[in-house]
Amino acid sequence: MKEIKLTIDITSPEGRQIVEKLKQFPDIVTFENDLPAVEEPVKTYKRDEPLDKDIGGEYIKSELFWELVERKRKKFCTDNGIV
Repeated sequence: MKEIKLTIDITSPEGRQIVEKLKQFPDIVTFENDLPAVEEPVKTYKRDEPLDKDIGGEYIKSELFWELVERKRKKFCTDNGIV
C-alpha cells in the first residue's frame, strides 16, 4: 500500500471531524507528531459584537443585506403564488 502524508488543520471544527473519522481506522491510518494536540479540545473564539466600522465602496452592511434579501424573498413568493 502506498504511503501518503498530509497535514490537517485541527484548529477548525472540520479538521477535528476529519481526524476523529480517521482515528476509526488505526490499521490503515497513522498519526505522526502532535498527537496530543489531536486529543486536546481546541477553543474557538467568536466576536460577540459586530464591528462598527464604516464600510465603503460596493460593500453593504450585513443588516442591510439581509433586509434586502427578505424583501426580495417576499416579492418572489408573492409574484409566484408561493405564499
